[in-house]
Amino acid sequence: GAIAIGSPVAGTGGLINLPTGNLTANTTFNVFATLTATGCDTEMNNTIGVTVNAIPSITTHPVSVTQCADNGTTFTVAATGTTLTYQWRRNGVNLTNAGVYSGVNTSTLTISSVAGVAGNFDVVVTETSATPNCPVTSNAATLAVNPLPTGLAVTTAASAICYGASTNIQIAGSQAGVTYQLRNDAGDIAIGSPVAGTGGLINLPTGNLTANTTFNVFATITAT
Repeated sequence: GAIAIGSPVAGTGGLINLPTGNLTANTTFNVFATLTATGCDTEMNNTIGVTVNAIPSITTHPVSVTQCADNGTTFTVAATGTTLTYQWRRNGVNLTNAGVYSGVNTSTLTISSVAGVAGNFDVVVTETSATPNCPVTSNAATLAVNPLPTGLAVTTAASAICYGASTNIQIAGSQAGVTYQLRNDAGDIAIGSPVAGTGGLINLPTGNLTANTTFNVFATITAT
């Protein structure tokens, strides 16, 4: 049952290494020595056992996500094993529980705000029930962050009008690719339809008013 592993290695008078190859089970090895000049050979006296410790099995890898810059997000991994530890990384660098990050040593990484932290996130899952500890790294998940519309000053064409009349809420220097929704600030109720930015002045009609009203404007980048 003695099966050769790899090719014979020539003695040097010093230390030599005989590679085992990748192992998936406990294995006992022996070494068969041959004197090349005569062909005489012998099995060396002792055998060597190598214990193979289990590695974690990642059953669910983290998934890439795209978020707007004012949102948070989470990444999750699922793995099986006996005694597992977790270390989340961004672009290959270990994260710590500080700033926008929490749960860096758990199966779920939480990012409270994604602004400025776009990148590739993965997690090193390590089986610690035996020595040596055996790690495995998840697939990387990409966090893409979409920018927010530029905050612009909102003015009104007329700050005082007669009962039942209307006016326009105005945005100078509106952004192309952004829509602007006028809202009643009491409950953020939409007034009319969104108006597309043009790069210049746009008007958001208030409709006919019968009471003092405070408005706000909600801007959305249409491409994202």
